[in-house]
Amino acid sequence: MFFVTLSFYYCYKITENPNKKNWIIFSIFSLMDAYTHYHVTIAIGFIYLILICVIILKNRSLVKNWILSIITTILLYMPWIMLFINKSKYFNDNGWFIPSFLNIIQTINFIFSPTNMDQT
Repeated sequence: MFFVTLSFYYCYKITENPNKKNWIIFSIFSLMDAYTHYHVTIAIGFIYLILICVIILKNRSLVKNWILSIITTILLYMPWIMLFINKSKYFNDNGWFIPSFLNIIQTINFIFSPTNMDQT
């Protein structure tokens, strides 16, 4: 949550003073968010969406900086994406590494099942 808060803070600072320093710090904290926990990328995605909405309403000339920030963050996150894909090949459906949202049917079955899954 620390990095998400700092990303949001620098997103706000970009809306007030869109200088190069704020863009760089925002991109760095966004990247740190993603490297800390991959579920945080959802929050960062929403921050980027909010930022593009504000940019479109206030100052359309900042769209180029926004796109550059996203491309930089994605390119610097690519090593982890490749590692995640390679590591996930070695785990089965019962492994801890597979996120529950990728296995929706088993999750729904577990939630609504009348039997207790803990007993074998």
